Amino acid sequence: MPWYVLHTKPRNEKKLTSLLQERGIKVYCPLREEIKQWSDRKKKVAEPVFKSYVFVFLNDYKEESIDVLNLRGAVRFLWWLGKPGVVREDEIKAIQDFLEY
Repeated sequence: MPWYVLHTKPRNEKKLTSLLQERGIKVYCPLREEIKQWSDRKKKVAEPVFKSYVFVFLNDYKEESIDVLNLRGAVRFLWWLGKPGVVREDEIKAIQDFLEY
């Protein structure tokens, strides 16, 4: 039961994460806080660490990937050597630990 990397449309990471969570699909979009400055103010904004990518946990890739790809904002899954690219649970945990500090 691995994590898969889903490529999204530009600037759709958080919106797609919400859609996936509404459908009960486990998803991880690593965010970091940044201070953005406009001409009249500064604001703290949560920006995705990996632009145009989110991590999706699927029990059965063949069955569930079709539902994920039909969502607005999803483009495709990343592939490596003819198979869907897999991210191990310990790698996701390492990203989470890194972002905590």
